[in-house]
Amino acid sequence: MRKFLFKILVAIACLPVAAHAQLLQPNDLTWDSLKIEFNNLSAYPRIVSVLSVNCLPCRLHRDDIRNQVMNACTNPGLRWMIIWMEDPSHPAVRNDAVNQAALINDPRVIQYWFAEHQPQSPKNDSVSYLFGGMPWLGCGYAYDFSLLYSPGVSWAATLPAPGYCMGKITTCCNPYSVGNFKQQVINNGFCNATGIGHLAGNPDVMISQDGDMIEVYIPGNRDALPEMSIYDTGGRKVKALNPHASDGNVFRFRSGELTTGIYMLGITYEGYSAFKRFYVLPR
Repeated sequence: MRKFLFKILVAIACLPVAAHAQLLQPNDLTWDSLKIEFNNLSAYPRIVSVLSVNCLPCRLHRDDIRNQVMNACTNPGLRWMIIWMEDPSHPAVRNDAVNQAALINDPRVIQYWFAEHQPQSPKNDSVSYLFGGMPWLGCGYAYDFSLLYSPGVSWAATLPAPGYCMGKITTCCNPYSVGNFKQQVINNGFCNATGIGHLAGNPDVMISQDGDMIEVYIPGNRDALPEMSIYDTGGRKVKALNPHASDGNVFRFRSGELTTGIYMLGITYEGYSAFKRFYVLPR
């Protein structure tokens, strides 16, 4: 009997916590708070998607980005901001966004419910007018699109133009192609920049990063140690490395003394050379 009562008390005690946890995703959003959220993530590469929560094509857009980009990209620094909204053809309430938010379990994803009403619309779609009015978009009214931003891009007087824009319902972006969008993520080094990469010319040489520890794996025996240096994005050498070989094949160094930003690791090894992009994330 005591065990039974204990279980009931524990269940009751957990109810407010569970209810609160559900409210954490999605976060209520206004245009002003979007600026704050956007700038809080300015050190990271960001995908920003504006999707109508009860629009089936928009949900499929979400699924495409989740399955083909986020699930395929190992970069822990990649961020995806999903802004759920209501469009006039698909009435919605906040709980619809709560239910959709539950379908993604990825700590790199931040989801929002746009809850601000502007005078031009009685719906929760003011974000469509505000995005549509951006001079670099110029649609007037826009949703069902995804934007790609590089680290270091911040929002000052107005929302800056993205490096790439893909739209499905919105026709003033590039045509909808998740394959092309993913390629843009890869081309910019945002996909696996802090995951595993291959050194050009020798597919057995691997580079990986865990926190501020960077490892370079070089197989086989060597006549000389590889040369490694760190460069900034302008090609200037920041530091020449003397990495420690823990087992003769794995070379380690820490990025802890570097400031937040994007860097390139240059490696020269027995006739092979390459540059590999990596990030130093905010601590």
